[in-house]
Amino acid sequence: MLYKREDGKIRDDTFSGSIPLDWIITPSGYYSISERPGYLRMKHHATKDALAVFPVPPSFALEIEAEYFPTQAADTGGLILYRDSEQSAEFLEVYTDDTSSDVTRWRAIGQNNVFDLYSDSGEGIEFVDSVSIAPVKAGIVLKKGQAAGFVPLDVKRVVVTTSDTLIVGNLPDGAVAQLLSTDGQVQATSIASGGVAAIKMPLLRFDGRLVVKQGSSVLGDITNVFYGGDRYDKGSSVSIVTDPNTKAELSVTSPTDLGLMVNGVLLKQLWVYNPEPFAVTTVSIDVVQWNSKFGYQWADIANDVNGSPGTFSDSINISLISPGATVPFYVRITQGTDYDGLEPLYFGFDLKHM
Repeated sequence: MLYKREDGKIRDDTFSGSIPLDWIITPSGYYSISERPGYLRMKHHATKDALAVFPVPPSFALEIEAEYFPTQAADTGGLILYRDSEQSAEFLEVYTDDTSSDVTRWRAIGQNNVFDLYSDSGEGIEFVDSVSIAPVKAGIVLKKGQAAGFVPLDVKRVVVTTSDTLIVGNLPDGAVAQLLSTDGQVQATSIASGGVAAIKMPLLRFDGRLVVKQGSSVLGDITNVFYGGDRYDKGSSVSIVTDPNTKAELSVTSPTDLGLMVNGVLLKQLWVYNPEPFAVTTVSIDVVQWNSKFGYQWADIANDVNGSPGTFSDSINISLISPGATVPFYVRITQGTDYDGLEPLYFGFDLKHM
């Protein structure tokens, strides 16, 4: 099986109802989300560039899906990486008499202040250029000017991720990791080396399947929406469940709500379930940080000792789990003084066995 270890999504913005609060759009009145439902429509201003930008981290991958088909040489627009009023980098669509513009996707992949720029004209992402800049915002620009035949720029989706690569870990060398579209077509492939397969994403947001094989054996198969920067690891079929009867498993792709603390404490009984027809031995469970979030600092686990928790610590060991059996343990979250945020607490379990 495969489970999600890290989340690469920074933002995935669409425009069916509203504009995200951290976007800055200027000039006022030169955009609309009602003229074409589901799109952010950018309009030309006579004397000012129209901008729609949002904050970005130092290193990121950006993909803008849009419809913009200029038919006049002076009608230009596209992607912008913005630092300040004196420093920006623009990646623009430009119409010429002998070339029609049919690009529907712009991409910028940046690290250490160097950004590679790509575009998609319907035949896949192609490299165009590189620029050096340390942007604090990124987004869309529609250059100033109004004339007969000028067209608006319609933005459908903006995706920002930590990188353009999906990582699959804990693999035997030579294993093949593939991203498949919803109709089963292979879109990207990577062969594991050093225990890791690194798949270049065909899209920064990819709806489909991740399949890992070694020869004819399927090591993992999971359907999800994948983002650049996501990391999945191959795990065991042994799982942690919230109920020994229904075998309801903790999610391997998104957080599972374990409940609320009462008087600063949450105590929850969980079970390790072995669905295999053979025993598993030397089982260890560790509390680990999940996706760089706060929470594991307050979490401890303990073995079950005659129906009650034993000694709480960051890890426990179980010597043997028989075929089809469940073994209980406890997780305890105790409120400390080192966090006062409003976001929920997150943590993960690292489960290993022989």
